[in-house]
Amino acid sequence: MSNEVQNKTNATEESFWSMLSRAGSEFAIYIPRIQRDYAQGRPDDATRQIREKFVDDIFDSLVNYKETGKILDVNFIYGNIEDDDGKKRFIPIDGQQRLTTLFLLHWYFAVYTGRIDTDPEVKKRLLQFQYETRNVTGKFCRNLTEYVRIDFKNLPGEKHVSDAIRNYYWFFSDFENDSSVRGMLVMINAIHDKAMEYEKQGTDIDGIFDLLISDDAPIRFLYLNIDDVGLTDSIYIKMNARGKALTHFENFKAQLRNYLSDDEDFANEFIDNIN
Repeated sequence: MSNEVQNKTNATEESFWSMLSRAGSEFAIYIPRIQRDYAQGRPDDATRQIREKFVDDIFDSLVNYKETGKILDVNFIYGNIEDDDGKKRFIPIDGQQRLTTLFLLHWYFAVYTGRIDTDPEVKKRLLQFQYETRNVTGKFCRNLTEYVRIDFKNLPGEKHVSDAIRNYYWFFSDFENDSSVRGMLVMINAIHDKAMEYEKQGTDIDGIFDLLISDDAPIRFLYLNIDDVGLTDSIYIKMNARGKALTHFENFKAQLRNYLSDDEDFANEFIDNIN
């Protein structure tokens, strides 16, 4: 992470787990109504490529972190903190998609290891991730944490995790008709498929959850409370006005940037020249 960026913006380096309970002042991560639906689980080819690349990067970072020590930087996540009758809520302006994916990743491995039931703090923190975009989306996230328990290692090979979730008594057509829920189910399947791929290769993934919730969690981002830099809620309108799909060229540039030199000046100049 760039120390220069942190110093200029008062941003702090965080993991998803540290965001759920930041030093001494717990708050919920609250996806507001104004945000668009969860899009990383869409079925089109362009989104599928982005999803697969992101999941690949996540697992590569987690599985190889002890050897490489390499951090997966998922960029800025920013918004503001509201106080609702003494309860603090972080309202993201930019970062909804990444935060949702990280929630699903943490939920998956909390269930995979059984820690969601054996450690009360795990369930407590996961319940601090909430959706307001639609009531059904928020209820789906809560029900995942409260009720869904699956033996991922012994799931029949032809069966998707999403099928097992759909079999729960509380899963009605309202969930199936919600585009964010459908997207989350697709992402859960992608996470499970990648986990089983590593397991079949003989890779030990039992310690991934401990790594995710540790101080050394390798998936990190710069968190910024925009109140600290004097911005106002009007930025919601501006940010969400750009909530359209990226072009193939923009996706290509984002992937290319990951392969360029660690020299940020060189990488930025290279991308500017492409533009």
